Amino acid sequence: MPVWNEDPEVLDRVLYGLFSQSRLPDYVQVVDDGSTKADYSEVSAYWKYHHPPDVNFSWISYAPNRGKRFAQATTFHRLPGDIFVTLDSDTTLEHRAIEEGLKPFASRKVMSVAGVEIAMNSHQNLLTRISSLRQIAWQYTQCSALSVAGNVLVNRGTFALYRAELVRENLHAYVTETFLGRPVTFSDTGPGHPCSGAGSRERAPRPFRIAASSSVLPSPTSAASLNHSFGGRTGSAENRVRHSNPMAWRFRMSQIG
Repeated sequence: MPVWNEDPEVLDRVLYGLFSQSRLPDYVQVVDDGSTKADYSEVSAYWKYHHPPDVNFSWISYAPNRGKRFAQATTFHRLPGDIFVTLDSDTTLEHRAIEEGLKPFASRKVMSVAGVEIAMNSHQNLLTRISSLRQIAWQYTQCSALSVAGNVLVNRGTFALYRAELVRENLHAYVTETFLGRPVTFSDTGPGHPCSGAGSRERAPRPFRIAASSSVLPSPTSAASLNHSFGGRTGSAENRVRHSNPMAWRFRMSQIG
């Protein structure tokens, strides 16, 4: 789980959700990617001594900030395992999220599973209501339909599960991707995400209703606009440049329209 200037109280809630899962993860690693506006000493100290004994918990901090992809790759390089779970630092998992998210991997055709994102602060104001409605509609209509077809382009940045073999095969491309000559460091939902090199239509992320998570949407208009712009750049623009499939372009356009 990458962390960068996240609210310590929100991060504490996220860790509580992780350590309260019906199926506990074998490893939990927090990677503080050069935070300068938050102090996590109390949160990290508490969970280092109070995490479940069956979970191997570690906390890594470094500076300066190098981006979300580098932070994720830190864990991908260091930890063993058959399945990697990626999680945003503001995303609290439903009690059975990991348990339900692992079930589809019983089929070797499934390379990745998408968790369902539900906004925790959806009723805060008009902007969060609109954003929440858009996210739910996108997940339960477009993503679900494309999942049935086996041709989903991206997985959820907030909560996703991947076969480790797939991540390791594509890790170099993931951390060295460029867009118009510039390194891509902040997005894990564009064409360079860990599942993008899967190739087979059967290796598409599959959304499952019970594998749910609650994230915090940006509420100020400026923050939401910035977040939306980044998502549009790394998603739609890159797909138009890199993919000749017109269906793929139409899918991405519908996300930002």
